[in-house]
Amino acid sequence: MKLIIFGADGAILLPDSANATSWQGVLPDAQDYLIDVKSVAGVPVDYTLEVVLPPVAGGPPGQSRSTAERIEFEPGNPVAQLQGRVDPASSAATSSRWGRGR
Repeated sequence: MKLIIFGADGAILLPDSANATSWQGVLPDAQDYLIDVKSVAGVPVDYTLEVVLPPVAGGPPGQSRSTAERIEFEPGNPVAQLQGRVDPASSAATSSRWGRGR
């Protein structure tokens, strides 16, 4: 399993070539970000995706412009968890609007 993370503007935070299973960093802009989960095992792979955002001042998430599944954060809770299964020939995409500095 590997992750690919990019912004709605096309900015790549974690490229496919990184073969990464995790990412930690500061988001450069307030926009929708997409997380692509891909199987590299040649078979379906179960996964748990956990997104943790430290609390910062700001408004609620914006409207999704993607057909990807949106990660929703409960008010006051900076943690969201998504579980699923990804087949080797496909990917699972998620989208959430996160503000600058998150």
